[in-house]
Amino acid sequence: MSQSWEALVSVALLGTDRQKTLPAIAEGNLKTLLNQVNAEDAADWVLSAAGTLAAYQQAGQKPEQRTEPLPEPAAAETTALAESDDLPYLRMIFTQDFQPALPEFLTLLQQTGQCIPPEHLPQLLDWGHFHPEVRLPLRSVIGPRGEWLARLNPKWRYAQATPQASNPEEWKALWETSDRTVRLNLLREWRLQDSTAARELLAATWKQDSAKDRAAFLGCLSVGLSLADETFLEVGLGDRSKDVKASAIELLTRLPDSQFSQEIAIKASSLIQYTTIEGKLQVEVTLPQADDLQWKNYEFKAQYPSRLVSKQGDRANLLIQILEISPLSIWEKLGSPEQLIHEIANHDWELPLIQGWSLACQRQQNLVWAHTLLRWFGQNSSFQLHEMGAVEIVAQLLSILPIETRCQWVTAWLESQEWNEGILHLLSNTSSNILNPSSYLEILKLLLNTIPVPWSLALSKILLSSTQIYLKACNAQNNHALSQVKWVVAHHLKSLAYSLHPSSLNTLEVSQLRLLYADHLETEFEQVLEILRFRQQMHQSLFNKKEASG
Repeated sequence: MSQSWEALVSVALLGTDRQKTLPAIAEGNLKTLLNQVNAEDAADWVLSAAGTLAAYQQAGQKPEQRTEPLPEPAAAETTALAESDDLPYLRMIFTQDFQPALPEFLTLLQQTGQCIPPEHLPQLLDWGHFHPEVRLPLRSVIGPRGEWLARLNPKWRYAQATPQASNPEEWKALWETSDRTVRLNLLREWRLQDSTAARELLAATWKQDSAKDRAAFLGCLSVGLSLADETFLEVGLGDRSKDVKASAIELLTRLPDSQFSQEIAIKASSLIQYTTIEGKLQVEVTLPQADDLQWKNYEFKAQYPSRLVSKQGDRANLLIQILEISPLSIWEKLGSPEQLIHEIANHDWELPLIQGWSLACQRQQNLVWAHTLLRWFGQNSSFQLHEMGAVEIVAQLLSILPIETRCQWVTAWLESQEWNEGILHLLSNTSSNILNPSSYLEILKLLLNTIPVPWSLALSKILLSSTQIYLKACNAQNNHALSQVKWVVAHHLKSLAYSLHPSSLNTLEVSQLRLLYADHLETEFEQVLEILRFRQQMHQSLFNKKEASG
């Protein structure tokens, strides 16, 4: 059949006008069939023959024969499928534009011991392919059927369960035959089970792996990281890839007792000198030279991405980077974190020192320093912190704390009278830079990034209260720029509606808050209410069943 088609194509390419006779292009029954085609007009014959061949091919084609074995069927479900009267919420998430509520819905299913019915799995797995933020809650509710499907579609492999191994031989076989995504998951899990064996597996294929993979795999050693990993991490220090080297530095600086950290400590301690004069600590700071060769190998950047010290120069930026990778323990020999921070108050280089220590604290996960530094930030005006660009630093410090403590700290910050006074100051200032609502919204962003949703009811009430103050102050000012500020804040509340406690709707002073919205923002406000109603009903539906079954 393919030869007949190729012969016909050759006739068409050569052109019927240049051929006195048309060649025979088939044998047997197909030739008999083609002989019935009218050959008086050569061009018509070619077209008719092509149609006949196409029909012949389709009519006579045999089903495709697959020789590989069929996949094993999915394992039986071990958790209950979501009940039919809960599934409308899933449909509404997609049909009524409530997609930001999907992670919350999936988390609620997990908390109530349910999983996604099979008919909804393809849509959700596709959604997770394009929206990484839903992958973690999705993996917890797809059940064995979803894991089975994830193995069959490359786009869904993010959701497949990590293969299990019971002995070193099985580990080695999986490590050598799995793709990159699976190997990353394997390495993290094995580090929890046997950190030494996992590291040795990584070392066995180190030279064969690409630089991109080496950097990613090295990052997995953060699980179960200890001084036993130091020798292998030092191999990464000498890697030609900057990404691999950066990963090695990141991990070695989390080990304050490593040789690398101790070398950094000696160099860093020469820059900051605490001396005792008449029983009182005093600090002297020597800024490093930007072109100093002793720092060259650490890939420091003169233009460090920091707004906190953007006005203090490249040498201050370099100091921050040095402090970031220095062990905090070297400063504790001079005094407690509280004493050290107290003594740099109003110092010329207070801000670079605070940021450098904050970044080191986040890297080394030091709770004592985190609490001390957060007290320093809490004693400064919220809007001064915005002007210093410190909101992201506060978020990093908060991420170290337990979730409950984190939430309490942020709630107390927003409850302070200083916060509300800061809002009024922001709106009364005539500077166009201050009129920009980014300072207010960055604080809200801090909440979104550090506090798991839904937020506590107390935190939600405080946030709504401060929003009311903000909008009321906007209404009191007859200013076009403030109208724009109001629109931005009102619009932003719509996204916050997905994070507020679902019971916020019961405590929300709807009539009063509605009055604070201008006529052209009424639609925005109704959308906020609609989101809160949807989330409240979703929570009530799922948890009422849990309580009834319990």
